[in-house]
Amino acid sequence: MRGIMSEANNPSDSIEGTKQYFCFVPFFISYETILNTAVIMSHFLPQYIWLSTSGKEGLNEEKFKVLKGRAVILFPDLTKPDTKESYFELWSKKALEYKTIANISVCDYLERISSEKQKIEGWDIADYYIAYHKESL
Repeated sequence: MRGIMSEANNPSDSIEGTKQYFCFVPFFISYETILNTAVIMSHFLPQYIWLSTSGKEGLNEEKFKVLKGRAVILFPDLTKPDTKESYFELWSKKALEYKTIANISVCDYLERISSEKQKIEGWDIADYYIAYHKESL
């Protein structure tokens, strides 16, 4: 464990993995949408604590409360081009909405470097790292 567990933190009320990383974490905390992505990214970028939101709509005020005062980086998945609102757009709005709770930034790296095919396939940060960093697996 990289943090101190809190029995007061009910996992059903929080983001997957929050109980393990609740407080006294000396690292930036990074959110991803799916738990297996968080596990994979822990291998590639172990300096971050990777938590899952359990989906596009998974970010809410209750889940951010356990991260009060922390630095949080959101890594949204790519979204199909014809989708009404992308992960990046939605999470950028959420970052502004919860800026008084935590120091939240949204990484636009995948948005900038992805191909049309990768957007259609809905790549996430783990897909990118697996595709381009196979030698470190």
